Amino acid sequence: MKRAVLDERIKANMENSLHPIPDVVRRRIDDTLNRLPHDPTHERRDRLRMGKAAAGFVACLLLAFSIIALSKSTFADAIKPWVHSIFSWMGDRGLASGKNDSGGTVLPVLAQKEDQGYILKIHETRFDGMRLSLSYSLEKKDNVMSKDVHVIPDFKLDATIKQLDPAVLKSDSGGVLNQGKAGIVNYFFQGKLPEKFKLLVHVPALGVMDTSTDAAGQQTVQGNWDFAVDIQQTGNGVASEIYQESAARDFQQVRFNVVQARFSDTASEWKLHWEIPQSMIAANQKAEKTFYGIKYLIKAEGQPLNIVTSVDSSRIKDRKLPEDQWSQLKDVRLYAEPIPKEAKKVIIVPVLMKFPVHPEDGDYTEQELDQLAVEVEVNRN
Repeated sequence: MKRAVLDERIKANMENSLHPIPDVVRRRIDDTLNRLPHDPTHERRDRLRMGKAAAGFVACLLLAFSIIALSKSTFADAIKPWVHSIFSWMGDRGLASGKNDSGGTVLPVLAQKEDQGYILKIHETRFDGMRLSLSYSLEKKDNVMSKDVHVIPDFKLDATIKQLDPAVLKSDSGGVLNQGKAGIVNYFFQGKLPEKFKLLVHVPALGVMDTSTDAAGQQTVQGNWDFAVDIQQTGNGVASEIYQESAARDFQQVRFNVVQARFSDTASEWKLHWEIPQSMIAANQKAEKTFYGIKYLIKAEGQPLNIVTSVDSSRIKDRKLPEDQWSQLKDVRLYAEPIPKEAKKVIIVPVLMKFPVHPEDGDYTEQELDQLAVEVEVNRN
């Protein structure tokens, strides 16, 4: 049986028994780690940010984790016999389609660090000029980690790496296994990095939460799990496309447009722009029963591309004007799976999310905003 087919069957069987880490657990651990004393960075973990918005037109991030947890006897039993590549096992299509660093059937170990009874191992790396990914596992020295204990390492790029590209964006997707954890960290770069360099990463803390009791215990384990690995760029490089007014849509005084796209072997980047009347935002912020948010549906020749992470920023267009004439400008940067090689067109559809404040206010609903859907041509050459 071909290895790729076996990987898919193993992955499918494992996912039948997956139990996601509750969102509230991840948010609380993230908040704890973010409050630790360290220099401000541009790093941002995946999270769902919700706020009262203008009829769904205020772009809100839906940064979804691929959180998975297994029901297996031990961490070693779960990983060693079956998983020769964490990229293949739990990565998106951009990572799962490649080969692991060892080129064989054994999960490699590129770096290893032990402190405070926890062992962090780095297994694989991949860098294609835009996306740098590394896979890791975490286990306790005594080989006892309850499935109810969720652990998130606090990965921080060394300053020498961030200086190469201050706009770097990070995402961390991982899951707790019965007696260990495996995950993937992604760094998405705006600028051009050397084709070969040493990646230095600081891991000064672990966020730990025990959900086995009603009053979930939360703590931060501080230590030193820093590591360094050599990075070599592979793949076909990065192509880019800049779009003009044809990639803009207007509806009810709201403008949405696709500004730019970049393509690599493991990811696609989409820069989006919104212009929304401030009066519309103010009117809808008074809603008492519903929170609104925006996520995005990206399809390449009909094939959906999963979004890995995103970031956004907002500003007022011209504060010299009277306030009732203001417009809010919002820039969104999305990173998704790579477009298929045969794809010539991609459509991006904003999706309105409606969150009821209280259960009696109704159900959560989604609505594709087809009036603002933008179709663009893509060229990876």
